[in-house]
Amino acid sequence: MAISESAGGQTAASLNPQSWILNPDDMATIDQIIEQVKQYSPEADLDLIKRAYKFAEGAHDGQVRLSGDPYITHPLEAARILADLEMDSASIAAGLLHDVVEDRRNISPAERRASGRAPSGQSL
Repeated sequence: MAISESAGGQTAASLNPQSWILNPDDMATIDQIIEQVKQYSPEADLDLIKRAYKFAEGAHDGQVRLSGDPYITHPLEAARILADLEMDSASIAAGLLHDVVEDRRNISPAERRASGRAPSGQSL
């Protein structure tokens, strides 16, 4: 199967953007992700994940996807995939933050410091 084909033979270009809209019941939430991580890693740094989420949520405030969904649904889905793979807290935080630098080039040093500490112990 070619990369641009789906199992039904449609190409990505032929898909209707309205079909990309997530059912609200299927959207990942930070609470679901936290609970999932607690199940496979009881000693995980949940505070790091929560801080990453709050920072990403603020950075993407007001942004929407082509589907009309709030943009934060994308980082949450990325984090859910990482949690499904039972990745560590730093990886899940990275999933939540992966678009912040691209979308928010004007992050101040004060915002970086307020977001916490890097997993290595270095200040952000």
